[in-house]
Amino acid sequence: MRATRLHVRSPRRNFHARLSLLGTSLLALVACSAGEDEDDGFQVTPFTNQPGAGGTQPVAPGSVTPGVGGAGSVTPGAPLGNAGTGSAQGGAGGEVTPGVINNGAGGSASAPVAGNGGTGQGGNANVGQGGGAPVDPNQPPPSTGPGRAGAELCPAGPFGNPLPASPQVTKLFSVGDNNFFNFEGPVWIGNALFFSEIGGGNAPPPSNINRFVPPNGMLERGVIEDTGSNGLGVDAQGNLIAATHDTGAISTFQTASGARGQLGAQTFNGARFNSPNDLVQRLDGNVYFTDPSFQAPGAPQGGQTRVYRISPQGEASVVDASLGNPNGITLSPDGNTLYVTAAGRLVRYSLSADGTPSAGQNIQLSEPLDTPDGMGVDCAGNIYTTEHNRRLIRVISADGTEIGRFGGPQAFDQNVTNVAFGGPNRTTLFITTLTQANQGGLFSVELSVPGLPY
Repeated sequence: MRATRLHVRSPRRNFHARLSLLGTSLLALVACSAGEDEDDGFQVTPFTNQPGAGGTQPVAPGSVTPGVGGAGSVTPGAPLGNAGTGSAQGGAGGEVTPGVINNGAGGSASAPVAGNGGTGQGGNANVGQGGGAPVDPNQPPPSTGPGRAGAELCPAGPFGNPLPASPQVTKLFSVGDNNFFNFEGPVWIGNALFFSEIGGGNAPPPSNINRFVPPNGMLERGVIEDTGSNGLGVDAQGNLIAATHDTGAISTFQTASGARGQLGAQTFNGARFNSPNDLVQRLDGNVYFTDPSFQAPGAPQGGQTRVYRISPQGEASVVDASLGNPNGITLSPDGNTLYVTAAGRLVRYSLSADGTPSAGQNIQLSEPLDTPDGMGVDCAGNIYTTEHNRRLIRVISADGTEIGRFGGPQAFDQNVTNVAFGGPNRTTLFITTLTQANQGGLFSVELSVPGLPY
């Protein structure tokens, strides 16, 4: 393992001859009407927890007596609009045996309050738990699922508009080489961003893994060499998982030593996969990846491109064989929904408890995606799709509503490839692009909602 280390001291200073740091580029934000105004959350007055008034009627055995919940509490200035206040309705008491304390079910907060309800004292020592966030009767209750790496660090919400009023795209660095390079597969681990650097030439082309450490701006090229990697991810132990086109399979890499391993089935129908492009892993061990033919040596799968699942037992199965050159792939924070892009489409798959996918459903967009590439997701479940040729990033809610878009040639001087959230608050969206002769490289934009590491 050999790394070329280059240090970026400041966005306005020169550094090593092989690394050119450019300044800040203003992005063009074309926000749809749903995303134009910032959501500052509810206007609240801080309260402290107060016990709710108890029921006053005697409690007969087996009866239920409601209690009124106390006011919620807030920490003024709490981040991300988590705090709210107001009265909450206490839950109904449980069935009561005289002299025995039972916990009642929690009630819901009175709209538009979004605070944590207090506890309400039910009649005759019957405790009712105060309500939490407001409940929309038209929406299903929040789902639970196995999750995915990074989602466990997400704050509770609620979240507002992820796009600030005037976001800016910053070019962090480029490389001065005249050779063609493709930066791909960013993933945030610890305090650093790892990403693939794919060269030109042979099919499959050579590839290394680089590391970038903000805020010092230390770029280490080739921190893990000869990886054949494209899309990268991170497992629950903090190791890299990679879609590798050199072996046509899914590989693992230890971040400290660079040691390479295998993940699950390395072949399908007796042959290598085409050219695994991007991947995502649920915390239960299920891995999903796209397998287009972009860097494939010939047609190992007979010209068929697919989306695959590798189960925790290592078995490979087909998620979807109907998509031509599927590319981007990501999971919802709860791990219950898989998203894939291909040929102008954004497709949704519901996942069962064991990870088995349903049939895909097209998400109806305001306009088709143009040359979609990699994807990311934030803690609110919003999807960040890259449009390669248009050099654009579109932000789409889980129901398919476009929240906004930013980028374009005035912000990115090369075609965009992929995104990942990172930084100390996990609100920095890192964007990789093609790079050549001081154009393209690594970019970032500060957003208002934290996100997942790849």
